[in-house]
Amino acid sequence: MNKNKLFFGEPIEIKGEPDPKPIFNCDTWIFSSLACGFVLLLILLIITILYCSHLRTSQCHHTWIIQPQTTPADHSEQLNTPL
Repeated sequence: MNKNKLFFGEPIEIKGEPDPKPIFNCDTWIFSSLACGFVLLLILLIITILYCSHLRTSQCHHTWIIQPQTTPADHSEQLNTPL
C-alpha cells in the first residue's frame, strides 16, 4: 500500500481439465445409507408394536383362574373369609 493505492500483478489464467465425475458419488452413498437405516428402524418399530399389542390382548395365566365369590348373589349375607 502506498498512499492508499493497491497494486496488483498481472492476472494469471490457469488452464486444466475438470476431474471426472464418479458414477456413484458420496451424496448417493450417504442418502442410501440413511434410507436403509430408516427402513430398518421402521420395520423394528412395526414388529415392536405388533408384539406389544399381542401381549396386551392375550390373557395372563392368573386371569384364567376363577375367583370364588365371597358374597351370595342376593347380598343378604357377607362372608368374612379372606380371598
